[in-house]
Amino acid sequence: MTHIVEHFIQKDILRTLSRKGSLPFSALKPPAINNNVFAYHLKALVNANLVIQNNTKYSLTAEGVKYVSRVTRTNLDIQPQPKVFCFLIIENENGEFLLHKRHDQPFLGKYTFPGGALFFGEGLSDLVQRQLLEKTGFMLEMEHKGIANLRLGETDIVTSHTIAHLFYGRITGAPQPHAKDQRFAPAWVKVHNLPQAALLPDVLDILRAIQQHENYFFLDVHMPSQPRKL
Repeated sequence: MTHIVEHFIQKDILRTLSRKGSLPFSALKPPAINNNVFAYHLKALVNANLVIQNNTKYSLTAEGVKYVSRVTRTNLDIQPQPKVFCFLIIENENGEFLLHKRHDQPFLGKYTFPGGALFFGEGLSDLVQRQLLEKTGFMLEMEHKGIANLRLGETDIVTSHTIAHLFYGRITGAPQPHAKDQRFAPAWVKVHNLPQAALLPDVLDILRAIQQHENYFFLDVHMPSQPRKL
């Protein structure tokens, strides 16, 4: 679990080192703060592997650099960010799409596409292959069709914000998918036979964009505006 820096002295140390590179204790410590108090907070950052001491100077570790890249520059607060996802839009010869029901909130019980979040440092092609293996069991060539900015909520409040890379592929026949985690249990679904309320709010917009755009596209979906039917 990522260490969260909350104390203002520790935040100031990280902010200073992010701007100055490396500093000795005397230059890093503000004049108004007691030496022992400052040393305590500096040691806490060292123990958290965010700061390292090299000879007489202190600087950010690689983890420290990663941390400051994820927070606001002024206050060093954790900044909520949209998740980066890939969705696998897989169609079979019968015009059915591979969907599964969400097993938790948000949108518990709604049908959506197989997919998953991009890990820190992971390549996009690696993500697609990992999700194919984990969620479908298929070996399938997928085409990167576009990107979607998905801001979704079942009320006026956005509860889910995802930047989704949309990958489309067609498969021969209608082979049985095999997910490693049975919570996902993907199945072939005729989307137009489902009530709109059974689908995640972005499903119809994504399918419509896939069908209408031959070239790479960008899709912006902001709910609670209602998606259009196919």
